[in-house]
Amino acid sequence: MLHYYAAIPKNIRAFKQQLNTHLVTIFSFLTGGIVGLLIFNALGFGSLIGPGLILVVIASLSIIFTLYKVKSRSYTRAIPS
Repeated sequence: MLHYYAAIPKNIRAFKQQLNTHLVTIFSFLTGGIVGLLIFNALGFGSLIGPGLILVVIASLSIIFTLYKVKSRSYTRAIPS
């Protein structure tokens, strides 16, 4: 006869942490959606200026970092001259 406790996985802590991560993610998206809707209703399209600027800065820094990283490497030519 199989006991109930034998079916409980040994890594229950990992499952609880994963559940916690998923719940935080879901509630964060829901909260952000509700707050975003309220701010959009209050300010209109002007409320998109802040997040838009943040995304432009993040993209620009990513491009600059990638170009710096590529230029700092010393590449050898694949085809000998």
